[in-house]
Amino acid sequence: MRGDVKVKIGRKSHTLRLTLGSVEDIPADSTSSPAVPFMPASVLNALAQNLYSMHDVRVIIEAGIAGSSADLSYDDVFEAKALKDTAKIALDLLMSFYGIDPSGKAVAAPETVETEASTS
Repeated sequence: MRGDVKVKIGRKSHTLRLTLGSVEDIPADSTSSPAVPFMPASVLNALAQNLYSMHDVRVIIEAGIAGSSADLSYDDVFEAKALKDTAKIALDLLMSFYGIDPSGKAVAAPETVETEASTS
């Protein structure tokens, strides 16, 4: 699974990318006992309903930066885009990651997943 979102900051365009690896690297919520693993589908639902925490937005944006190795930080995105647009970028990243178009319909998975398989 992979989801790409283009973000323009100043005159430079960046591609943020959620990958399965970058999502798996998001730490569990240590404020609950026991620690709850990060659930991207739950965060997608909260973002879509405009019921989100800035912590969730931040971890999604940071995972998108990590997945793409973009040369910017969450603070760069937040300062350039402000609260509403930063949350929208996080929502777009998750929708792209799950293969959902802006209308909410599932779209075909991108042909970017590479696997190693052997036939016998």
